[in-house]
Amino acid sequence: MLQNNEQPNLMQVQINLEESMKQRGVESYLRSVNRAKAGVSEDHTQYGTRLISGYTKVLAQAIQKFKDEASSGRAGSKHTVLRYIGDQITTDQIAFLVLKTIIAGISGSQTAASLAVQIGTVLEDEMRLANIRMQEKRVYDSIVTGTMKRGSQHYKHVYAVRRAEYFKDGWVDWSRASKALIGSKMLDLVVANLELVDLEVKQSGVKSVYMITAKPSTVEWIEKYNMAGVRSPFEPMVVLPRDWTTPHDGGYITSNITPLHLVKRVTQKRLVALYGNAPMPKVYATVNALQHTAWQINAQVLDVMRTLWDNGSGVGGLPSREDLVLPPKPHDMDTNEGAALQWRRDASQAHRNHLEATSARIAFSMTMDVATRYSEFKKIYMPYQLDFRGRVYAVPHLNPQGSDFQKSLLRFSKEKPLGEGGVKWLAIHGANLAGVDKVSFQERVDWVENNEEQILAIASDPFTNRGWATSIGDVEIDKPWQFLAFCFEWAGYCEKGESYVSHMPIALDGSCSGIQHFSAMLRDSVGGAAVNLVPQEKPADVYGTVANKVLEKVREDLVTGTDDGLTEAGTLVQGTKTLAAQWLAFGITRKTCKRSVMTLAYGSREYGFKEQLMEDIISPAQKVMGSQFPFEGDGFRAAAYLAKKIWESVTVTLVAAGQAMDWIKAVAAVANQAKQAITWTTPAGFTVEQSYKSMKDLQVETAINGKIRLYLKEPIDKLDLRKQTSAISPNWVHSLDSSHLMMTVCEAVEQGIDSFAMIHDSFGTYAADTDKLFEIVRDTFVDMYEKHDVLDMFKKGVAASIDDETLQEELPDDLVRGDLDLEDVKYSMYCFA
Repeated sequence: MLQNNEQPNLMQVQINLEESMKQRGVESYLRSVNRAKAGVSEDHTQYGTRLISGYTKVLAQAIQKFKDEASSGRAGSKHTVLRYIGDQITTDQIAFLVLKTIIAGISGSQTAASLAVQIGTVLEDEMRLANIRMQEKRVYDSIVTGTMKRGSQHYKHVYAVRRAEYFKDGWVDWSRASKALIGSKMLDLVVANLELVDLEVKQSGVKSVYMITAKPSTVEWIEKYNMAGVRSPFEPMVVLPRDWTTPHDGGYITSNITPLHLVKRVTQKRLVALYGNAPMPKVYATVNALQHTAWQINAQVLDVMRTLWDNGSGVGGLPSREDLVLPPKPHDMDTNEGAALQWRRDASQAHRNHLEATSARIAFSMTMDVATRYSEFKKIYMPYQLDFRGRVYAVPHLNPQGSDFQKSLLRFSKEKPLGEGGVKWLAIHGANLAGVDKVSFQERVDWVENNEEQILAIASDPFTNRGWATSIGDVEIDKPWQFLAFCFEWAGYCEKGESYVSHMPIALDGSCSGIQHFSAMLRDSVGGAAVNLVPQEKPADVYGTVANKVLEKVREDLVTGTDDGLTEAGTLVQGTKTLAAQWLAFGITRKTCKRSVMTLAYGSREYGFKEQLMEDIISPAQKVMGSQFPFEGDGFRAAAYLAKKIWESVTVTLVAAGQAMDWIKAVAAVANQAKQAITWTTPAGFTVEQSYKSMKDLQVETAINGKIRLYLKEPIDKLDLRKQTSAISPNWVHSLDSSHLMMTVCEAVEQGIDSFAMIHDSFGTYAADTDKLFEIVRDTFVDMYEKHDVLDMFKKGVAASIDDETLQEELPDDLVRGDLDLEDVKYSMYCFA
């Protein structure tokens, strides 16, 4: 076992680790490819998707040519096919479905006869649904909506076809011979027009069997594509990562690992143009300081996690190790349509839950594997990158920016005694993890001290004392695994006092940071007070404030809202009285509104709120409440209703933020007229270029296979103006988050802090250094907005990229500032807490 990082061959250890990372990447990729081959589902692989997208347009043109010739009246082979493939579906759809069927088994040999029937069957299914769309679009839309809720292509297909069978549309089923005729013609066109497959003849006794096999050139291309597509699974390092001094030279040691760029997902050409010679001292200093932070695996937490995982326990939100099973079929399923329909719904939900559970299990298993292998090292390090907004991201799968259980597995490596200030911050952090974070600091410390007996019992035996994973008193634990890690730390403090060496990162989180940035730049005292930019005895809760306003509006609807009614077709439509009653029965809390308020600053609007409510609140509730679920259907109408109430409430609470976002979009709109990318420089000196390219795409919509958007190899050299406008607000605010983080890290390094746990608007370090960081994070926030007029910087950056003086004059006038005194931020206890 390697107990420390002082051994002379540690660099060789790292080189070996990087080689093994590459090998694991190859093995993992090839396993997925082999599974696809075995399951005849290669159309879902990366290379399968690329082949489909690359050949669909060519095949569609060949099909159209055949249809034109067949329609001319001239004799020709298999022209009777024409009466089956009319104009109900497009040639793009036909080509897509044909290729998808062929490529599903591209690596094996397929008999032409059976493949032709498969193609004919798939085309008949799609034609049947197209026929329904022409006769009764409402029924068709219902089928498509239901299909998209199914979790796999198999279930999509089964559902769509089964639903179509219930619609009496006069459809005459195609015979097997007709399917073979249609499919064989499609195979003829593929073989004749595409460099994809060959038709080979094999003798089977006295019979000749026709086989469809991939061309040698196709096999060679797939092999090369697979090797090029292998990506190493990034893991921590046991030596210091290479410092970033240029956009190309940081991170891992060897070329075994896929090379990192300082700014990910930016083309090499733009990387050099934007950052090659750019002086960015704060940027490089920040990323390197984060890479120099030494971590180690928290062995106590890992032992508990491994034991519970091995025992199949779901404590603390651990994923299930067992596959979910489908509900039993009702005994009268063949005669009771209602029972059959309910079973299909339940089975579909169970299948979706199974897919989610499988994904969670794989991710967790990967985390456990990495944590176990790196637990023998005293120090491990994380390479970091930026995104194009300047946000900082740790590269490895297991990292301090991950989920609750990932964060709990990591702790700082260096030894720093708590000291008096550290004890206070450790207690505050523990209360925050529990969810006791809407009260004063002293009340948080008091909560820990009042529950110390149970905290120590947890640390002594977390298997018997499971309050860390459920609740302590009337407090439901918010982050169970990190809270468990805190219990171990608090037990250490109780045993050794202030001299206890605490390794736990203490987080100072921004209070709805997007709104904080808008309030600071506009000097908005109302918004600033709502997000704790001004001193207050207890923390303000903007999410709770909005939730209370929403409650008022909903209660008002309960009395004065609309009644239920009927549409012209006789369908019941719930009125706002009913919807209000349902929501009041369900409960409206700060949690209901939190994500919507949080994402307002990032451009989310009423429609986005509706999607968030479905994802965060309604769909999870439907899974656990069953028959007690209070909303009609899947709850979508209820989500739309409450989204409107949240929108109305948040826009009157945070008026200035809305004005700022409108102003930013107005500036972006002028840049769009000039057809220019939007570029600006942050206060930390990082250049942001927002340049969303339009994509030349082939969009194929089929009821069976869902909405498929196939992109060709290269984007068009043309801006996606809609995306340029819709994305500008979130991207700009994220760039300000990143700038504040960079300025904070640089100042903290100057003041002797050497370890950081940073997540965009969350600032973490040792408990012993938190008093110092507590001041720095506020000082740098104030400095950023006192020394930089970010609105003016943004406007000038856009103006400089526009050559047309007339357009420059269309840029909006400056916004009026309010009366917020930024110096107050330095004395606010709860703006970053």
